[in-house]
Amino acid sequence: MACDRNTERIACGIAGTGRDNRLTPVCTLLAGEAHKSWQAVEQILRAAHEAGLGRDGIFIGVGGGVVTDMTAFAASSPLWGGTGFGVLHRAGAS
Repeated sequence: MACDRNTERIACGIAGTGRDNRLTPVCTLLAGEAHKSWQAVEQILRAAHEAGLGRDGIFIGVGGGVVTDMTAFAASSPLWGGTGFGVLHRAGAS
């Protein structure tokens, strides 16, 4: 599960765990368009690999367009070809 610093609390709530849980790991990215980068996609892929996520795994992005764009991109990479879901969160909503 990927999120940014603005949605980390929500992502951990969805995962039902703290961010270091081995069953549903939470990969926290830096927030904002300026941080939409190859390094962030790599961070998501590395977290998926370390968690042992297989090609049948599901990538979930919790946040706005930046997080969900990068999560969907990571899910569609030739390394995984998995399924990506976005959970959109409006700024200021709780």
